[in-house]
Amino acid sequence: MWRHHVVRAALLDLQRLLPPRVRFPAILDLGCGSGRAVRLLDIVFRPDVIVGVDVDRAQLALAVPDARRTRCRVALRAGSAVRLPVPDASIDMVFCHQTFHHLWWSRPDMGLVEWLGRPARAPREPTLLNLVATPLATR
Repeated sequence: MWRHHVVRAALLDLQRLLPPRVRFPAILDLGCGSGRAVRLLDIVFRPDVIVGVDVDRAQLALAVPDARRTRCRVALRAGSAVRLPVPDASIDMVFCHQTFHHLWWSRPDMGLVEWLGRPARAPREPTLLNLVATPLATR
């Protein structure tokens, strides 16, 4: 249900905002968790490769079944926004859905601009950063 009503809706909204037939050959799913967005990213954007990155290896193991059901190649890698396991200028879209609040609280000493700059090293020019997050609760 979450995959359909949240991730699918967000990807279709994003697709409507983009020019027709725009391509993103390499997509980084930053904070991919159990891989719920991997198949949908493949269906909606038809990339050549999706790189799913998460700090939790147990979550990456849960992502394997969905990764195997994609048309494109999928690489699941342990890493973080601070230490991305991808070469610089190798990504066309950074997809960070419902993840930013985890990144923020893991390093509260870093400012918002610094956080956004970390994943920005990986993309090629031009690129798309799709950052969707729930509002942060105040303490």
